Amino acid sequence: MDDTYNDLYPLQLKDPEIPVQEDCSNDTVPAGTTNMEGKKKVLVPELITMTKVLFDRYRLDMYTYLNNCLHTGGLAAIVGKPIKTRLINHEICTFPGVTYWRIDRANFFADVTVELKLQTSTGLVDWRGCLSCWCGFDDNGLFFSIEDLDESLDRKDEGLDMLSPYLVPYATNKRVDEISEALWKKYLPEALDDPKQRIAAELVKRMGLTIEFHPVYEHRNVESIIFFKKDELAIGEDRKEKDANGKERHIKARFGKPVVIPANTIVINTNKINRDYSAFNIYHECYHYEEHYLFFCLQEMGSNDVRQVKTREVIVDKAEEVKDPIYFIEKQANRGGNGLMMPATDTRKQIAELCRKVHGYPPGRGAGHPVRRGKAEHRR
Repeated sequence: MDDTYNDLYPLQLKDPEIPVQEDCSNDTVPAGTTNMEGKKKVLVPELITMTKVLFDRYRLDMYTYLNNCLHTGGLAAIVGKPIKTRLINHEICTFPGVTYWRIDRANFFADVTVELKLQTSTGLVDWRGCLSCWCGFDDNGLFFSIEDLDESLDRKDEGLDMLSPYLVPYATNKRVDEISEALWKKYLPEALDDPKQRIAAELVKRMGLTIEFHPVYEHRNVESIIFFKKDELAIGEDRKEKDANGKERHIKARFGKPVVIPANTIVINTNKINRDYSAFNIYHECYHYEEHYLFFCLQEMGSNDVRQVKTREVIVDKAEEVKDPIYFIEKQANRGGNGLMMPATDTRKQIAELCRKVHGYPPGRGAGHPVRRGKAEHRR
C-alpha cells in the first residue's frame, strides 16, 4: 500500500533539496488537489468509523448496562445521592463522544462519554461519566464488552496509544521510531545494533508472514500490499516498448489472471518494484501488519487492498481540515519502514562514532568547511 495516496498527496518541499518531515501524529490531508477561490477540492476515502459501528450495533447494550446500574444502586453510589429516575433512555441520556485506546494489536478500549439528566432527592442533576468498553477483533469478527461505569477515566498514564475514530494510532514521529525499534526487539533483537542482521525476509519469517512477488494488474501505482486474509489478486505483466520514433510506450496486459493469495502475505508488485530492491516495501508492510490491523479489520476489507477503497471529491473552505485515515497510515508506514531499515538509536550511535573519527574540523562543521586559521596562525 504505497504510492496511491503518495501520488494524490505529494510531499510539500520548503527547499527543493530537503523534504519536509511529515508529522505522523496528524491525520489531516495536506494541500488539496485543486484550489479554487476561497475553497479547496480534496479527494477523501469512503470509510467507516468505529464510532458509527459502536452506536449502530451496541447503543441498546449501553442503555441496558446503565439501567442495570440504576436499578442495582450502582449509579446512585457513583453520583453520590439517591436517584428518583426510573428509566434511562434517549430522552435523558446522550453519548457526546468516544475516546479509543489500543491495548494490543487486536484489542482496544472504547471509553464512551455519558451525559445523564437525573432526578435526585435534591432536584435535577446533570451528570457526566464514562463507560469503559473492551473491544477487539477475533475469528468471529468484532466483539464488545462493557467493563465499568465511572465518573471519570484518564488513560494517559497507562502507556496506551490513543486511536483515531478509524482505529489508527496517533503516533508522533518519535513514537513511530520507537515502535520500529520495538519490532526488531520483539522478533529479531540481534538486528537492533547490527545492520548485517537486518534482513527483511528474516523479519517477515519471524513475524509469521510470507512474501510473494507478482506483477499486479491494474495496480494504480501500488508497490506492495499486505493480505491479512486469503483473497484473490489479478496479475498481469506491464511492459514497455519503443515506437518508430524511439518514444517509450507503457503497455499493460489486456486481462488480469486471478491468483489466490494466502492470509498474512506481503505481495510485492514486480510491475513497479524490482524484487532485489524491495526491502523498504517489505518493511513498510510489516509496519502495517503490526500497527494497523485494527484499521483493516474495521473496514472489513478481505485483502485490505487500498485500490478497493472508493474515494470521493469534496469541496471545503481552505481553512477547513479534512481527515484521511489512509493518508495517515501510509505516512506512518513510510516512516516505520525507514525506521526498520535504520533504527534511530543505532543510526545515531553510528553517526556519532563516524563524527568522532573525523579530524581537523571543529564540532558542528562538515568536511566541506575547512578550518579557518587566525592571522597569528598564518604568520607562524
